[in-house]
Amino acid sequence: MRRNFSRTVAVTGSLLLISSAISQDGARGELRGRLREAVLEAKASGRSQVRIPAVQITPASVNSLFTIRESYTVVVAQPQQIVMAPTADGNGITTWYKLKVSEMVTKQPVVSSEPSLGQLEVPAGLLPIGPDEVLMAMSGGSIVAQGVTVLQGSPFNLRLEPNREYVLCLYLQWSGALADLASLSDGAFELQPDGSTILPLGHKEHPLVRDVYVRTGNSLEFLRQALQEQRR
Repeated sequence: MRRNFSRTVAVTGSLLLISSAISQDGARGELRGRLREAVLEAKASGRSQVRIPAVQITPASVNSLFTIRESYTVVVAQPQQIVMAPTADGNGITTWYKLKVSEMVTKQPVVSSEPSLGQLEVPAGLLPIGPDEVLMAMSGGSIVAQGVTVLQGSPFNLRLEPNREYVLCLYLQWSGALADLASLSDGAFELQPDGSTILPLGHKEHPLVRDVYVRTGNSLEFLRQALQEQRR
């Protein structure tokens, strides 16, 4: 089962750069496309900040732990680096997360070797990728160009912090080095300081979020058990 690599959104509104792990890669050559237009419009009107529309994304239908167990990967991971960069066409912003994986709870049966590295416009500062690391790209973020802050909002509310651990439902590609969130923010949970409780970052009424709660009580240990059952 192959999924298209969709870039989901990691930040909304004004993004506070609270850690040295977060950086911008907005100075890679001359801006183009919608970003260039937005910067020129802002400068012409004397503004130091401008917002461009969020990308609209239709996520894959992932509504249960059964689907996750059969076709997806679940990891416990923490962001090591967060880099925000313009897309190659200049029409948007991508937030790249380099995740340190501390546990592979379950892994999908087949991992594609595509897309190739050259197709993904990965910021050079995120390379190389270690055996216990994975990249995740999300549409949206914030860059500064010519003194103007350009913000791109999100169709959903998700932001990962570099000093926190998460349980993420992912679809792996590029031989396991590239990840796409299952069901956008509804496939992301924050691991609490007790090391056992997970809290959903998505919509509490989403079928996947509800199923995780009903089957596991938002316990990481019970989630492990549910995902490691015999595949049907």
